[in-house]
Amino acid sequence: MSKGGGRSSSRSVLGRGTGTPPHFTQSSSILIKNYTGPAFVLACIAWRRRKKPTIKFYRDVTKYTIDRRIKRVRDVHGVVHKDPLDIVEVFKSFYEQLYTQADVDEGYQKSLLDNIDKTPSRDQNDELGSPLTVDELWKAVAKMKGGKAPGSDGIPVEFYKRFWGTVGQDLRDVFVSAFLAGTLSPSQRTGVITLLPKSGDPLEPKNKRPITLLNVDYKILAKDVCGAGTQYSAEPLVGAGLS
Repeated sequence: MSKGGGRSSSRSVLGRGTGTPPHFTQSSSILIKNYTGPAFVLACIAWRRRKKPTIKFYRDVTKYTIDRRIKRVRDVHGVVHKDPLDIVEVFKSFYEQLYTQADVDEGYQKSLLDNIDKTPSRDQNDELGSPLTVDELWKAVAKMKGGKAPGSDGIPVEFYKRFWGTVGQDLRDVFVSAFLAGTLSPSQRTGVITLLPKSGDPLEPKNKRPITLLNVDYKILAKDVCGAGTQYSAEPLVGAGLS
């Protein structure tokens, strides 16, 4: 609460009254007014690091607020739809047909599996099965690039890099609990599918590229697990006939 009994100003989050240079205070007022969610998180991190706002900074922050909604789409019959529910159905039908699983040749599948003749040694297996550590998770975080769109929780990788000393141990404990339970949390198993425009007629579903936005905590775990496995994958696992 402020001295006057009112609600504390959100500007205090960015350091007003703590020696913050004028350009930070003035710019923070603009961001607080216009940006929320991931954009505001990035702004807070920048202010804490005392970075002077630049054109690139505002461009990076603004990309989270751009209206990327698809207003129209054409179905297979050439009819253009504008209703949001109809648009969803058009894309749903398009991608269901595109990604329908093809029949698997069980003969080739069995041949491939039968020719995997190399397995990790006992020592390698023990190392791969060793408990997670905060240090190895941090190595995964440190390798991740910033400026990427976050998942459904809105938390970017910059947050983990800035506050790892605070959240690192807790995140490690969450992963250990997930392993013991045999399942990740719902948010770690959730992805937000978004469509990015490609060249060509924007009304055609084929000219949209789908990407799945995953929460950063899941990507940290995936990067760590994949990194542990790839250090032993320099040699091919299958015989010369199938490699």
